[in-house]
Amino acid sequence: MRNVADAFLRAQSSYEKHSNVQKQMACRLVEILLSQPRREYQRIFEFGGGLGAYTKMLTQSLHFESYIYNDINDYGLCLEDARIGYRIFDMCEFDKQDLGRFSLITSNACIQWLDFAKCVCDCAQALESGGILLISTFGEKNLYEVKVTTGVGLTYLNLEDIDIILQQYFEVIYLDEENIKLSFDSALEAFRHLKYSGVNALGDVYLSKAMLKKIEMQFSNTLTYHPIYALCRKK
Repeated sequence: MRNVADAFLRAQSSYEKHSNVQKQMACRLVEILLSQPRREYQRIFEFGGGLGAYTKMLTQSLHFESYIYNDINDYGLCLEDARIGYRIFDMCEFDKQDLGRFSLITSNACIQWLDFAKCVCDCAQALESGGILLISTFGEKNLYEVKVTTGVGLTYLNLEDIDIILQQYFEVIYLDEENIKLSFDSALEAFRHLKYSGVNALGDVYLSKAMLKKIEMQFSNTLTYHPIYALCRKK
């Protein structure tokens, strides 16, 4: 997890400009939550908060008493609201934290870096009865162009696998997926996009001319994102 965190830290200055998909996902999560009648959540926990864009959207949309923002990196955010606390730790060790129970646990575009089943179990343990889990992740088609070209990439779960894991602990209220395609002027620009958004966190890959040509000829300099959204209530 540390190499992933370091990659996002290095991309801090360029992330805002090159993370349009993650911003779309954050907006979608807020829309999904606001489609429910409930607006008040006493204690909220957000993990993998990054530079806080999703945090701002959520805190401006809900009524809450306390909000714990988490990331593995310290981005030096200025959280002016006294109700918001900042906790730096690796979510792999979430079960070792003494944070109490929450009415809402949420995360945008982060859980794919973790052991999904363990993280969902840990979140269920940290939620009060009837508490809400709201997350976005990525499905098996995510950045498949890069994996086909370089042989490097995460192993993603499909929608059915995610549903099975969630239903062990939750009533699944909403579960859906979409494909977002981004087109670039060149193959090199596509790989730069990954670097600048922090996504390219799986080690150094030498980009040969053959790889760049394959992205151009086979995939027309296009990258596919495969977001998955879930809203669940603890059983």
